[in-house]
Amino acid sequence: MLCAATVFGASWLLPQLDDVDVVAWYHVPKTSGFATHTDTVLQLKAQGTVTYPETRTFPHPGSIGENFASGCQHSHWHCTPGEMDECLRLQHPSAQRVGWMTVVRDPVQRVLSEYSFYRGKRMYYGWTNSMIAASDADNLEAWIVDENNTAHNKQAMYLLFDHGYPNMPSVRGVFNAQGCSPMVDAAKTVEWARRSSGGLSGFNTDGRLAAMLGRRFEELLVFAVVFEERQRSYDIFSRTFGVGLPCEKAGASHQSQRSVGQPPQAHIEALIRERNALDLVLVGMARELLDRYNVTATDSAKPLPACRIVAKPHKGKRGGKLVMDHS
Repeated sequence: MLCAATVFGASWLLPQLDDVDVVAWYHVPKTSGFATHTDTVLQLKAQGTVTYPETRTFPHPGSIGENFASGCQHSHWHCTPGEMDECLRLQHPSAQRVGWMTVVRDPVQRVLSEYSFYRGKRMYYGWTNSMIAASDADNLEAWIVDENNTAHNKQAMYLLFDHGYPNMPSVRGVFNAQGCSPMVDAAKTVEWARRSSGGLSGFNTDGRLAAMLGRRFEELLVFAVVFEERQRSYDIFSRTFGVGLPCEKAGASHQSQRSVGQPPQAHIEALIRERNALDLVLVGMARELLDRYNVTATDSAKPLPACRIVAKPHKGKRGGKLVMDHS
């Protein structure tokens, strides 16, 4: 079985914000990424940290005009770090070290949230035709067990995408269309998985991919909020980086967190868990990172910084189009 203990490097050290030039944020769909970005990265930005992207709108800075022709073709908020790096380097050409932040969520709840939200909105970003057919038939179980269901292990895919490990095809060799590849063309995502590990099912059994995931986590992430431990994550973040959280978040009870809905039926939960082995590994690594940061913050006896009254970004119009919240 794949587990976090098998992928963390023994010599792995806690990353420090002082060691990075830019703090970047990537957002996997249905992880509460919009709210968490506001509560963490935008608080760093308010105290002078260089962050990317600058806003929650799309396209990313640098992805239009003359830069679009140079290959920076990322028109959606939900881009992978590998894809966003291209636009980031255009905006911050002198950056030597980029530290990434994100939020991870238990895959059972994330997958069910994607099913309900996309089905209700009929958006179907990155879904195959068979997934759409099962959704239209209101057949959740058929949707879950679809062999080409791109919702599974999506959080791990975001870290594994577009990196030149041995036998890991570069995303550039598969995707040429405008936009972020996991969100635009499900067939090509399936093809990438087939070339990477024989298909999407390989993401649940391939120890090589688990090892790659561990290395990417160590290389990229400076912090990850755990959705199911939001308040603990915020407190550790605030103490570790000396950031005053928005006052409505600081010391808030768990009741202030977004509801995760009713527990799924046992067999539905089991079907999802067995198809999301890498995402479970990723959540385990994020929890371990919190534990390590928590020890550091406690040993340093760092007090919780005073909260800050911060005006949140709001949805608005850009280029005549409404900016949607696809969190």
